[in-house]
Amino acid sequence: APYFSASQMADYASTVQFFTNLKNSVASFIKVGMDVTFPQYHVLVTKYANAQYSNWMTGIIRRTFGFRTLESVVKKSDEIGKAGTQISTIYEKQPSKAANRRSLTSAVDIYDAVFDEIEKKVILPYFNQENFEDVETDAVFINEGVM
Repeated sequence: APYFSASQMADYASTVQFFTNLKNSVASFIKVGMDVTFPQYHVLVTKYANAQYSNWMTGIIRRTFGFRTLESVVKKSDEIGKAGTQISTIYEKQPSKAANRRSLTSAVDIYDAVFDEIEKKVILPYFNQENFEDVETDAVFINEGVM
């Protein structure tokens, strides 16, 4: 099996457990006759590295969450950590003052792609609906026992 860090597997296991608990809670409310729908969600792969274990872990996540998994991934970047220690974002840093301009530009490009996908697949479809109260839910998740 490919190598993966304990934190990545723990993050995945925690996410699966969260959705399992959520599914069970919604199912128990439905069982007693309450009108409850499973909430909309999307999954974003983070801590991605260009390595075999990241590809392997991403494949598991995509098989588990299917079409709800965003195509974009957040790759590991030293620039994110550096910005966090300075209590700023990568968007607030000036490329001319960065220790590594290419790394900063790459981090901005990664997040721009993620934010663009979130805007197009998550935010705009929601706000383009005529009735915000009638948001389509992922009933397949409960009915087919994905988790």
